Amino acid sequence: MKLCKSLFISGLMLFSTCDFGRANSRFPTPQKRALIIAIGQYGPRTGWDDIHSENDLPLVREAARHLGIPDDHVQVLQDKAATFQQIVAALEALKAGAQPGDFIYFHFSGHGQQKQDTDGDEADGFDEALVPYDSPLHFSATYQGERLLTDDYLREWIQALRPVLGPEGGVFLTLDACHSGTATRGQGFHRGATIPMAAEGYWRYIRTETAPQIEQTWETTSEKLDTWAPCIVFSASQGNQLNWEYTPPGSDQTCGPLSYALNQGLREAGTPRTFRALFEQIQQVMQAIAPYQQPAAEGDLDIPLFED
Repeated sequence: MKLCKSLFISGLMLFSTCDFGRANSRFPTPQKRALIIAIGQYGPRTGWDDIHSENDLPLVREAARHLGIPDDHVQVLQDKAATFQQIVAALEALKAGAQPGDFIYFHFSGHGQQKQDTDGDEADGFDEALVPYDSPLHFSATYQGERLLTDDYLREWIQALRPVLGPEGGVFLTLDACHSGTATRGQGFHRGATIPMAAEGYWRYIRTETAPQIEQTWETTSEKLDTWAPCIVFSASQGNQLNWEYTPPGSDQTCGPLSYALNQGLREAGTPRTFRALFEQIQQVMQAIAPYQQPAAEGDLDIPLFED
C-alpha cells in the first residue's frame, strides 16, 4: 500500500538526527502516542472472512513499548469498535492534539483492498485502502467504497501532521494488511481480497493508452522536509500481493507476519540503529515466514531509530 503516497503505501518517528525527547521551552514536553487498529471479525454482512488480527495486539503493544510509548498513551480499536467513522475520529484526534516534537505511531492489522481510482493519480488505476469493520467486500449500486480508508486520505492526514510535529517529531506507520487484489500462491489465511472495489469492466477500461502513467509515494520533492517531521511506512506486502498470516512454531496462534517480524526486530539488543537496519531485520524474518510476499518501506530509512 503506497501509503506515504510519494511517502498509501505504502506509511512517524520517535527519532530524528536531533534529540527527540528534548523539550522546547515554548511548548509542552513532547509526547509519544500510538493508535493500534486490529480487525479480525468483520461486520456480519460485509462478506469479509475472519482473520486473526487479535493475535497481533500483544506483539504490536510490545513493539510500541520498545519505541518508548507508554501503555497509557496507546489507544486500541478492535473489531466492531473499528468502524470507518471511529477510525477517522481517532486519527483526527491524534492530529488535533499534536504538538511540536511529538511522535505518532499508527498500526493497522486487518484486510486491505484496492479501490477504483477517482482522481487519476494511480498508474494502475487503483487506490490502495485499509478495510474498516463496516466496509463491505463487494462493489454495488449502493456502496462504492465510501467507508474504505484510502491511501489518499491517509496521505492527507500525514501531510497535515508533519509540519505540526516539526523536524524533532515523527510519524511511523506499520500496515499488516494486503494492498492489492492480485492473487498469490500460499495456503492458510490471507489479509485482503482478490476482488477490488470497482465497477464491472473497470479494469478493462483503464488498460488503455490514455491510462495515467504517474505513481505517487509519500515524499514529494516540493515538501519542506527540513521543517517537517520525517515519516516512515512499513507495509507487509507489495502493491500487487496478498498478505499471508503466519503461525509460529510451537504456537497455535496465527498472526500477521509484519507484526511478528516487527516485534522480533525491536527485541534485538544492541547499539542505536536506523530504520533501515530494522527493516532489513524484518525482511530477513519475513523471507523465512512469508516467502510469497515482500515487505515494503518508504521514507528516510537512515534516520536513527529511537528505542527506550
